[in-house]
Amino acid sequence: MQRTHIRSLIAPLFILFAFVLGTWTIVSSVVSRWFLFDESYSHGLLLAGMSLYLSVIAFRQSRPVPGFYPIWLIPLALCVMAYAIGGVMLLEALQLIVLVPLLMSALAVVWGWRQLVPFIIPVGILVFTVPFWDYLAWPLQNLTVFINEIWLGWLGIEFRVDGVFVYLTNVGAFEVAGGCSGLRYLLVGMSLSAIYGQLNYRLWRNRVLLLLVSIGVGLLANWLRVFVIFQQGYATNMQSPLVHNHEFFGWVLFGVMLIPLFWFANRLERGEAVATPEAPADRVREPAGWFGVVATAILLLSPAVIVAVLSVNSRVPEQVPSAPRLLANSDWAPYYERRAMGWKPVIEGADVIQNQLYFGRKGLVAGKSPDRLAAVEIYTYLKQKPGKELVQDANQIYNMDNWSLLTTSSVAIAGRDWSLVSLKNKRSGQVVMVAYGYSVGGYWRDSALPAKLAQIPAALAGRHDAHLVMVALTCSDCDRRSDIVPLVEQAGAPLFRFFRRAYGG
Repeated sequence: MQRTHIRSLIAPLFILFAFVLGTWTIVSSVVSRWFLFDESYSHGLLLAGMSLYLSVIAFRQSRPVPGFYPIWLIPLALCVMAYAIGGVMLLEALQLIVLVPLLMSALAVVWGWRQLVPFIIPVGILVFTVPFWDYLAWPLQNLTVFINEIWLGWLGIEFRVDGVFVYLTNVGAFEVAGGCSGLRYLLVGMSLSAIYGQLNYRLWRNRVLLLLVSIGVGLLANWLRVFVIFQQGYATNMQSPLVHNHEFFGWVLFGVMLIPLFWFANRLERGEAVATPEAPADRVREPAGWFGVVATAILLLSPAVIVAVLSVNSRVPEQVPSAPRLLANSDWAPYYERRAMGWKPVIEGADVIQNQLYFGRKGLVAGKSPDRLAAVEIYTYLKQKPGKELVQDANQIYNMDNWSLLTTSSVAIAGRDWSLVSLKNKRSGQVVMVAYGYSVGGYWRDSALPAKLAQIPAALAGRHDAHLVMVALTCSDCDRRSDIVPLVEQAGAPLFRFFRRAYGG
C-alpha cells in the first residue's frame, strides 16, 4: 500500500517538473509579475500557495492512481501546438492563455477525467495569476467610462468624453487608465469565490453562480470608485485628496463590497442539498501507468525543443545602421541640446534608440533659445521576448509624473494612421504635440493592441523587428496640430524607406 501511495505521488510531481522545464521561459516571466506588488497580479504568490494547499487536500482525499487515458492526448497536443506557435511567433499572449490548460490536460492523460475533477479548482485557480487578463483592461476601461457617463448624466454634471478621457467642463480632465479598469478587483473577487466554493460547496452550480456574482461585484466596486473620484473632483474643483491618491480608497470600497458577496455565498452554502456520493474513479491498468506519464512528459518538453530549434534559423540584424536625418531642410536644422525639448518617452528594453532634435530656422532671435523645436524618436526591438517587448506596461509615451494629458486623437497622414496626444508640463506649462505609431515587421499600426496582434503576420513573413516612432513639436505661437502634419509627412517617407532597407520586406 505504501509503495502505491508513493507511485501515485511521484507521477504528478514528474508531470509538474516536465511542465515547468518545458515552459520555463513563460513560467518565470509570470512569477516575476507576482513580485510587482503594485500591479494586477501581486496576489499571485498567495494564490499559488493556496493552490498548493488545496491540491494537497484533494490528493489526500482522492489518492489518484496514475494510468494512461489516450483520449486526453488530443487536447494536450493542441495545447502543445498552440504554445509552440506562440513561441515561434513571439506571441507571449497565446502561450499565457494555454499555460494552465496545458497543465490540466497533461494531468488528465495520466489521471483521466474522474480523477481530475477534484483538482479542477485547486489547479485551475492558477489561471487568475497568469497575466493574459491584461487584454481585458481596454474593454473594461471603456465599459467603466460608459457606465460613468450614465451616472454623471444623472447628477447633471457637464462633461465631455474622448475615448478613455473624461473632461469635466471648467474643472479638469480624468483618464480612466489601465489601473482604473477594475481588473485587479475582478481577479481578486473571482479568486476568493473559487476558493470559497472549493472549501464549502459540493454542488458545481453553486460554485459557478458564486463566481458569476463575484464578477458583478468586482466590476461594480470599480465603477463606484471611479464615479466617487469624478464626483469629488467636480465638487472640490480637483482639490480632493481622492483625485490624486485613490488607491487605498478603492481597496476599502472593494472590501465593503465583499460583505454582501460572502453573505450571498453563505446563503448558498446553507441551501445546499445533502452531498451526492462521488463517482468511482476510472479503473486503471497498472502496466500502462508509467507509459502515460513518460509520454506526457515528452509532450510537455517538446515545445521548448521546437522553439529552440526554430529560433536558430531566425534572422536578426547584427548591426543596424542609423536612420538618416529626417527633418533637415531649409526650415529645420539639427539641434544638439537634447534636454531642450523637455519631453521624453519612457521606454524599456529597446535594442536600438535613435533620437533626432531640430530647431526651426525661422523666427530666431539672437541670444535666445529657439522657440520652435521638433523631435523624431525611434525605439527599435530587434527580436521581442519577455521584458523586451514593444507593447508592455512599462512603455509610456510620456512620464505621467512630469506631464499631464490635454487631448488625444488620431489623424491620417500620407496613407497611414497616427495617434496624436497633446501634453502639458506640470511645472513649466510647456505644451508638446506628439504623433506616434508602431511599425511591426513592416506593418504599420497606430495603437498598442493592433501592434501586438501584428506580430502574427510579421512572424509569418519572417520579420521580427518592431519599432515605436514618435514625432514631437513644441512652440509658443503656432497651431501644433496642423503644423505637426507636414513634419510627419516629411519624416515618414525616408523613415519607411530606411526600415525596408535595414530590415527587409
